[in-house]
Amino acid sequence: MNGAPGTGKTILAISLMFKIKNEPNLSGLRVGFVTPMESLSKTLKKLTHFLPGLKPGDILSPNDVTKNDRYDVLLVDEAHRLGNYLSAGAGIGAFYNTCERLSLPRTSSQVDWIFKCCDKAYLFFDPKQQVRASGLNRDGLEQRLNQLEEAGIETEEFNLSTQMRVRGGDEYLDFVYDLLDNKAYMHAGMKFKALFS
Repeated sequence: MNGAPGTGKTILAISLMFKIKNEPNLSGLRVGFVTPMESLSKTLKKLTHFLPGLKPGDILSPNDVTKNDRYDVLLVDEAHRLGNYLSAGAGIGAFYNTCERLSLPRTSSQVDWIFKCCDKAYLFFDPKQQVRASGLNRDGLEQRLNQLEEAGIETEEFNLSTQMRVRGGDEYLDFVYDLLDNKAYMHAGMKFKALFS
């Protein structure tokens, strides 16, 4: 599930989690909501008290996923922030131990952990929000999806395109991306107010 900031990736993921947990026909499924962001995890754990069927233990870090029994479904928000051994820093030993426990090479990533620990994974992803070189980029995701398809595992990609969070909409995001990519000249002569009217 690809989407720019504000397109509702987190809302969609938590809504799917709520739906699965409260659908009688799906009640037997073992489902987890994964986020590599500790701040988001803390917030969502607090919100579970207001969402019937959800509990704080349903909100997981990538590391938590590897410590439990296999999951039927994992919904992975902020998947572009999943790291590999380069992002482990002082925790490199624990990272390697997790890879070994899962029978994965040390060069594996947290994306590999996710796919190893569940039957179905849904990744909510924005390659433009990748903040570390060791995070999941577009090429890395495509490579992983190709490996899954070669192994006979069905994959499907969806794109969220409606900007819901920022009143400026897609034009505002394009402007910000152009600024970050040093392409502000593309907006030269355009009045700032006209961009957001």
